[in-house]
Amino acid sequence: MRHRLFVGRSQSHPRHVSGYLTVPQLADKLGVSRYWIYDRINNGTIQVSKDMKQNLYLFPDQPRTVERFRRLLAGKLHNLRF
Repeated sequence: MRHRLFVGRSQSHPRHVSGYLTVPQLADKLGVSRYWIYDRINNGTIQVSKDMKQNLYLFPDQPRTVERFRRLLAGKLHNLRF
């Protein structure tokens, strides 16, 4: 990176997908670590498939998405499915 040689475009800037939130964007909105979200995806608490084109976990960029995650954080929900 110091020599401005990038293997992939994603290394030079964060990815943004219109209409969706990536794990890092969602983590920032919720004030949690990315690991917290990835851990729950891996243990099945959050059920989501990777977008095949972007190779990312994508969540709808809607207030309801953030609300559901906040309820999960508060212990009011046990599972999320997207």
